[in-house]
Amino acid sequence: MEAMLHEPKTWITLAFFLFFIMMAKVGVFRMLGKSLDERGEKIKAELDAAVRLREEAQATLASYQQKQQEVLAEAEHILSKTKQDAELMARTARDELKLALEKRTRLAMERIAQAESKAVKDVQSHMVDIAMAASRAIIKEYVAQGGNEEMIKSATADIERKLH
Repeated sequence: MEAMLHEPKTWITLAFFLFFIMMAKVGVFRMLGKSLDERGEKIKAELDAAVRLREEAQATLASYQQKQQEVLAEAEHILSKTKQDAELMARTARDELKLALEKRTRLAMERIAQAESKAVKDVQSHMVDIAMAASRAIIKEYVAQGGNEEMIKSATADIERKLH
């Protein structure tokens, strides 16, 4: 046994055990355990908070995805309504243009008819004037040859009345 007392391994082992016994007496192990327990509780609380935050984030994400779908549906509805309105406006514009063209065509045709009627009247009036001038010339020549002047005036007035 004496040989064991001269061995450094023995003294190191003995010092090691004495160190642990003194530590146990002082309560280091209790403090170490308490510290580890507190650290474990802190980590557990952080994990619980992280799980709660993750659940809140997932709920928020689901909410935003639902809102996005609602907004997309509303945008599609607005786009559809806009297309319908545009088609209606195009149809209305085409119909109004068609009516305007028909009205202008009708007015142009009326103006052409009026111009034709006026031209016919002008030609007739001009023909009457020519016929009157010719009649006067013939009658003057007839009167110059000895015809009745009163009869000529009466015939000229009668011709004018019938032609106009």
